[in-house]
Amino acid sequence: MEKQLLEMMGKLMEQMTEMQSEMKDMKTDMKDMKTEMNIRFDSVESKLDVLDVQLNSGFKQTGERFDTLDKKTEKLMTQDVRFLKHKMHQLEEDVFLLNKDN
Repeated sequence: MEKQLLEMMGKLMEQMTEMQSEMKDMKTDMKDMKTEMNIRFDSVESKLDVLDVQLNSGFKQTGERFDTLDKKTEKLMTQDVRFLKHKMHQLEEDVFLLNKDN
């Protein structure tokens, strides 16, 4: 009976040693996975940073183009308004002259 208990204790110790070894392996695997995930996240983050810079640059260029377009549009509208005022003035003079002749 004592011999059986000693054998069982020996087997139990072997199993515990084996479990400790497996737990150490799992801990190592988890550390490796953590390192790999950090590398992956760093890679994704750097790509997102590049994308952010490109998008901001594109938005800035688009904004500058809109500003240029606004200035050109305002200039054209000013020219058109002057032209229309001139034509209205001419028309008023013509109408006034027609009324004067009658």
